[in-house]
Amino acid sequence: MDGEACHRISDFDRLPPFLISLPSASDLWMFVSSAGGLTCGRADADGALFPYETVDKLHDAHHTTGPVTVLRVARAGTHTVRWEPFLAERADDGVI
Repeated sequence: MDGEACHRISDFDRLPPFLISLPSASDLWMFVSSAGGLTCGRADADGALFPYETVDKLHDAHHTTGPVTVLRVARAGTHTVRWEPFLAERADDGVI
């Protein structure tokens, strides 16, 4: 892209969920599921701001906590469509 080598991850929206641990220089911690669920807090599980959950429960919590990605995509020669690439229960609409 623009003369620089790039890597493309095809079907990134179809990857199984994975856990991301965001460390800090203090006693703050955050665990985030790529599916959207998260928990965070101070020091240990007793200091959690959100319920301290296991990885499988974080992956399943995408309906109640975490980010949402919604894109408006203009398809060539057709109308604009709404696309939620990380929505687990989506129809395979072939938008991208």
